[in-house]
Amino acid sequence: TEWGAQGPPERWRLEIGTGYSAPVALGDRLIVFHRRDDEEIVECFAAETGESLWTFAYPTAYECRYEYSDGPYSTPVMDDEFVYAWGAEGELHCLRLDDGSPVWQRSLSRDYEVAEGLFAVGSSPLLEGNRLILNVGGSRPGTGIGALDKHTGATLWTATDDGASYATPSAATIHGRRYVFVLTAECLVSLD
Repeated sequence: TEWGAQGPPERWRLEIGTGYSAPVALGDRLIVFHRRDDEEIVECFAAETGESLWTFAYPTAYECRYEYSDGPYSTPVMDDEFVYAWGAEGELHCLRLDDGSPVWQRSLSRDYEVAEGLFAVGSSPLLEGNRLILNVGGSRPGTGIGALDKHTGATLWTATDDGASYATPSAATIHGRRYVFVLTAECLVSLD
C-alpha cells in the first residue's frame, strides 16, 4: 500500500506506435490500439508480462491536415468475448478477444456518408447490452447516432441529423428506464 520515493515498481515497458487511444484491460488481457507507418494495429498483450498474444493490423491512409496526429484517436471497447476498435477513417472492426481473429467489419464513414471533419473519428463506441452505440455524424438523414448489433455489425437503429463529436456515448438508468446520452457536435441528446 506504500511506494518508495521512486514510485511503483515497473513490471514491464513496451514501445508502441502513435495515437491517442487509451489502453484497455479485462482480466489478464490488455488491448492497445496504435499506428505504425500505414497500418492501424489492435494488439493484445498479457497484462502481467507484456508479452504480445496477438496482433490485428489493417491499412490506413489517414493524414491529419493540421499535422496534429494521424491517429488512431478512439479507444477500443471490449467484453469477455470481443474487442471493438474504431479507426481514424471510420473503419470499425470486431475481433475475438481470445485470438484476434476478425468477426465482422464496417466502414461507417462510407455506410453513413460521414463528411470529412476537422479531425478523424475520435469518440469510442459504447457497449450497451448487445448493442454498440456510436457517435457517427453521418450526413445521410437520421444517421448522426447509430446502434449496431454487437455480434453481426448490422444496423439496429439510427437517430438525429447531428454531426459527430469526440464524446463517447454514456448510458444510465433513470426512473427505471435505460437511456443513452450522446454529446454531438450540436447538442446533448438523450435516447431511449
